[in-house]
Amino acid sequence: ERGNSLTVRAGGVRHRLSIIALLEPADELSRRALNSLLVVDVATAQELLGMTGRLSRIDLIIPGGPVGQAELDNIRSVLPPGAEVRSAAARSQSVAQMTRAFSLNLSALSLLALIVGMFLIYNTMTFSVVQRRQLIGTLRVVGVTRPEIFRLIVAEAGLLAEDLARALAEDYALLRRTEHLLQVLDDRQVHAIPAGGTALIALARRLLGAEATERTLVETLAAVTERIYAAYRAWLAPARAHEQEGPAATEPS
Repeated sequence: ERGNSLTVRAGGVRHRLSIIALLEPADELSRRALNSLLVVDVATAQELLGMTGRLSRIDLIIPGGPVGQAELDNIRSVLPPGAEVRSAAARSQSVAQMTRAFSLNLSALSLLALIVGMFLIYNTMTFSVVQRRQLIGTLRVVGVTRPEIFRLIVAEAGLLAEDLARALAEDYALLRRTEHLLQVLDDRQVHAIPAGGTALIALARRLLGAEATERTLVETLAAVTERIYAAYRAWLAPARAHEQEGPAATEPS
């Protein structure tokens, strides 16, 4: 209220001011504009801000045309060194230029992040291919074409559904572990499942646990094989059918 004192902080220093009047806004828009606004005389502002004898800026209302230009020339002639006359539009333009520069920097950083991300993805996929070079060579030997292998790799990059990709990864791990256990049991490189007997039981227990039986192992491997073959029919078989239809369509009748 009028006559009360007000404590303000400027530059880390506390000052006590006396309220001599209050500005009453006429509407809600004026109330928002006057929110947290403190009006003091120039000398008090210089003392509070530690700028005694200095001014940050002086707002002028200059008429347009030759008369206004003449006034601006007279003002420029008496300005001290380091001071200049700038229009409000020029200040807004400076802010706009800073905003554009900031936006350009953000765009450049985003592009750089995109390039780095693409490089990391490329290296990851390359490492995945090199790590399974033997498996890819085996697929090529049994008749899988280059487009099919390429499609499989691209599908692994994110085109497969998340649940299917996770299931195929688990199936791949299970089959690789089965292959390793076969080689450990026979002490040589082999890819054939034992027909039965103690070798099949030992493989089942090492692979699926101590309670596993021959039937459990056979059913598990059959389910894995069917799931992989279903994914093959959905993703690779259409490409092979199209590849086989291509040359036939160009043959003369």
